[in-house]
Amino acid sequence: MSDVRKGSLYQNQSLVREYAIDTLEESRDNHFRRIEGEHWTAFVGSIKEYGVVSPLIIRKKEGASGQYEILAGHNRRDGAVEAGLKTVPCIEVAADDVDASILIGITNRQREEVSDLEWGWAYRTALEALKRSAAEDGDAKAGQPIVRIESARAESARTDKAPVRTGERSIDIVARKFGVSRRTAQRKIRLTYLVPQLYELGEKLKLPQKMMIEFSYLPAVTQINLAQAIVIERITPTQEMAAQLRSAAERELRSATAREEPAAGELSIDEVLRICMRYGEAGAEADKSRPDAAARYEIPEDLFPEELPKDKRQGYIIMALNYMREHRPGAGK
Repeated sequence: MSDVRKGSLYQNQSLVREYAIDTLEESRDNHFRRIEGEHWTAFVGSIKEYGVVSPLIIRKKEGASGQYEILAGHNRRDGAVEAGLKTVPCIEVAADDVDASILIGITNRQREEVSDLEWGWAYRTALEALKRSAAEDGDAKAGQPIVRIESARAESARTDKAPVRTGERSIDIVARKFGVSRRTAQRKIRLTYLVPQLYELGEKLKLPQKMMIEFSYLPAVTQINLAQAIVIERITPTQEMAAQLRSAAERELRSATAREEPAAGELSIDEVLRICMRYGEAGAEADKSRPDAAARYEIPEDLFPEELPKDKRQGYIIMALNYMREHRPGAGK
């Protein structure tokens, strides 16, 4: 990988060849966002004017004769298509899955805006490739390489339980190859376990990464319920709220396991709401005059209709509060 990091592949023009655009496919392991808006318009304009200046990095696609996987240059390929080009300059490399995932990550380093989630996916993809490689026999793949990248297979043939050197595990290898600390890699990887709705909400609200990591341990359905609760009830999440939700989910999982029931620690919508109301804070746009949010849900059982299912109580409460608001003295004047 050292040759790629130094950019020597780009400097050796004898390695560059033209490849038909329709033979180039995007990598499923690329989780980096594409260029958009005005930047994309300018990018395509530069390709129309000067062509693709920096070659793409590709590797042969297994099981698809004559097709290649793009490791670096997804934007350049798409820009070339929009610019009407039929071929683009590429460098073909012999890269295993570990090399490929790391190439995708390090070639995006120069971008100005790369989110924590994008880095998380880069680290996670490399880590999973490393673990997959541990199950292989380490033999080189068939075929003549065009460029030999320093293989990570010798390192990847070891799992977390078999350190490469004292104290080093698979996550240490990934962190070292990306030039970050193990703690940084671990924290970013945790973000990839957030459902998109909750991650995007966290970005919008600028929630601390520490809080988002707590949310990432919640089961998927609970995360979706949480995102809905935050939006509908206009709750500002707190670190204590995040910790309480995680603890409740872990208790539910232990309880289900003890009962020998299949479960993933999912919390009911009522439980999510109860914790949010008790430990969250009212949002800036919330009605300051409304009753305390947590107290609203401490309602005697006999106030609910007997035939009303528990999972319908939130809607019933909202309907009742809306009725009270609409019919309070002075309403509508």
